Amino acid sequence: MEKKTIVQYNKLYYSILIINYIYTIIDKINDNYKNKNKNKNKNKNKNKNKNKNKNKNKNEYNIKTNKSLSINGIELILNNIIKGNLKENDIAKISKVFNIKINIEKNISKERISKTPHSKWYVQSYAERYRYIKIIEAIKNNNLKNLHKNLKLLANNIKIVK
Repeated sequence: MEKKTIVQYNKLYYSILIINYIYTIIDKINDNYKNKNKNKNKNKNKNKNKNKNKNKNKNEYNIKTNKSLSINGIELILNNIIKGNLKENDIAKISKVFNIKINIEKNISKERISKTPHSKWYVQSYAERYRYIKIIEAIKNNNLKNLHKNLKLLANNIKIVK
């Protein structure tokens, strides 16, 4: 496997920046288009729904777009953007299919529950640390026979340098 050079990392960095800028532009265009349509519909239906909206309790939401899904859609039209063949229909298709809004309720905290035991990150890091402590102590004391078979495999690859 080749080592990546600074030039390759810079190219990767700039390409990610360009994709993020395109994402924000398409997201803003999509939001402005939807807001214009909402305002037109509100003016038409304003008189009809006056009495209905008074008694409704609305939950407060943070509205966010699914960024990873949107970036996947941008990658589909990226070739057209580079060549300069991008059309308004392409942007409309991508925004309809890949710009999905997610409603996240405010002021709700849910406990993180793991389905498998001992799979939380802090448990894994402690277990990893203690595993290497056991291996190092066994190498210092020449007690490799007392180690578990998985730890013996790791101990064979570890050398202590003084």
